[in-house]
Amino acid sequence: MPDAQKLEKDTRKDTLLDFNGLRTGMPMNKMRTIVLLVVIAISVLFWTIGPAIGLESHKAGLALGWTVGVVVLYISQQFSLFIGCLMINIGGILLGLVEYRQVTVGIGNSPFAQMLGMFIVSMGAAQTPFAKRIAYFFLIKFGKSQPLMLLGAFLATTVVSAFVADTASTIIMASIFVGLLEEIGAEKGKSSFGKAMMLLVPAGAYLGGMALISGSPGMNVLGISTMENATGGQFTITYRDWAVIGIPAAILLAIPTWYTYIKYFGVTKEAEKEIDPNYFKMKMAELGPITGSEIRWIATVIFMVICMVTGIMPMMVTALLCAFITIFPMTGTVTPQNAMKGLPVEIVLMNAFIPTLGTIFANWKIGEWVTGPFVPLLKGLNPLVLMLVISYTMGILNNIFANASAGVIALVIAAFSPLCVELGFNPSLMMLPAIILGSLCMLLGTASCVLLTYGYGYWSMKDPLIPGSLLILFWPLVISLVAYIVGPLFGIPLYIQ
Repeated sequence: MPDAQKLEKDTRKDTLLDFNGLRTGMPMNKMRTIVLLVVIAISVLFWTIGPAIGLESHKAGLALGWTVGVVVLYISQQFSLFIGCLMINIGGILLGLVEYRQVTVGIGNSPFAQMLGMFIVSMGAAQTPFAKRIAYFFLIKFGKSQPLMLLGAFLATTVVSAFVADTASTIIMASIFVGLLEEIGAEKGKSSFGKAMMLLVPAGAYLGGMALISGSPGMNVLGISTMENATGGQFTITYRDWAVIGIPAAILLAIPTWYTYIKYFGVTKEAEKEIDPNYFKMKMAELGPITGSEIRWIATVIFMVICMVTGIMPMMVTALLCAFITIFPMTGTVTPQNAMKGLPVEIVLMNAFIPTLGTIFANWKIGEWVTGPFVPLLKGLNPLVLMLVISYTMGILNNIFANASAGVIALVIAAFSPLCVELGFNPSLMMLPAIILGSLCMLLGTASCVLLTYGYGYWSMKDPLIPGSLLILFWPLVISLVAYIVGPLFGIPLYIQ
């Protein structure tokens, strides 16, 4: 169609209300209309029945209905996640659910800036051979058979993802390992090795994101911020606290996770095609000696981790300083333009706005209402049991409602944090396993991080279901046990002191 005719046709569609999505890219189709009506209906319903179901007022019912409605909007995946964030904040102010001052203070105290800094530092790795060097190092050490090659690839991805955001590390590592699959002639859609490889990459990214807050800054920081808001700022989780739980948990889960995938897909020592043992050494040699940009980036990351673990500077200051170093002339490894292009802007902005949901829960005591009936049953309960309940709730819901992690994290953390306080348990430790699990989405192939490897064509949508289900069974158990045992040993109390 000639440009003039196309322009004329588009102009005719450019009506007063953009129902066809000409400008927004989101036509108000049947499904979106239904979702919007459901959000309104839920809000009106809870506003009407609030006192009847035990809430303190109709306004409290509206607060519950509005937040549940926004979570439904997230789960439907019919609207941008950021639209839901704006609905929570602007709608919350206009409906009188949260004070303007609380929103502005919350945004100012949000993890937006520190997460932005961590993401920019992550972007610096994409412009260096660092990830390739790590990958070939592990493959040289482990690449004696196909199962061990998978272990090497998985561990390499885990190590990289501990310092690079999980989405970025998945993209980088998948692009490296697809060359290996092509080298051995792995047949797309049929090769068990290819399926296991391309699913172990996002699994490794999630595992690395567990080790340090900076490994998955979007969801990790969001969970911490929501807990802070839900407890009125009384409790938080430091970088050190996270590391003493996350690192040993990641180490303990590495081999069982790898074994789950190689056993399920039947990857054996009998290779589909042998690979020259010198292949990985040759690829490493092609990279040449370590470059100046790699040294600069590694030094920046080490500096960031040391500052965050020791608390020499606030996390936000450290993250922004290291972001500055990453893009500054002489010290940087990526241009500001490329760093910004690679940022998941929607996730970054969500960290500034979605913690308001926790504030709304605290204002109207919704968390206490949700969990209140269980308090008599849970009094005197071993904290490990409650920790497991919270962890499995997060793990299951987060995987069922793929790509709605932000809403699930906000809802679960906002509801259970006040319960922990009510029972005398320290939410900084009790909620940590659940917050870690906010990044685990391996059940469905439609989950964003897993979907990044789908385009290579090695696995189908049914392939992640069984191994992903097994991860949901044992990851919450192991992480909770580590938190319960290791946390108090490193000065993180189980009980409020």
